[in-house]
Amino acid sequence: MTKKDLIDRALPFIKKQYPEASLTPALEHAITQLQPTFKTLSDIPTALVFLFEQPMYNYDELCTIMPAETLVTVSSIVQTHLSSLIKEPEKTLELLKKETARQSMPSKELFQFLRYALMNTISGPAIHELIDILGSDESRKRIETLIALIHTQNK
Repeated sequence: MTKKDLIDRALPFIKKQYPEASLTPALEHAITQLQPTFKTLSDIPTALVFLFEQPMYNYDELCTIMPAETLVTVSSIVQTHLSSLIKEPEKTLELLKKETARQSMPSKELFQFLRYALMNTISGPAIHELIDILGSDESRKRIETLIALIHTQNK
């Protein structure tokens, strides 16, 4: 199936769940980037919910994923490197993995934190793909919002 065929076939499913959706370059990019994760066309709207709905972060839910002290550490590490993460995600993720390792934390917690910030779920596409799909401004806003929530909850 060509890229155009996939997009043409996916759009009715997306519009059914999100009537306000229009075919934008970001939506086209998301569909093509995430194509390997779709089993059926009806999977696409659910997989792309992060494009149409702002995350509703829940601190208590996040604490069931990782302990509060880990959240504080990861959010501080990410905050320190946020500008470079947005500009050069792949390169900066390697640096962040080393930093979390120095803190004796598995990199899994870093990736879960970032996916939660970007998508409101802990599993999904590669972080650099998400930043590319959402764009730098939206990605920065979502990550900063989650960091602020964590720091507010841990004063």
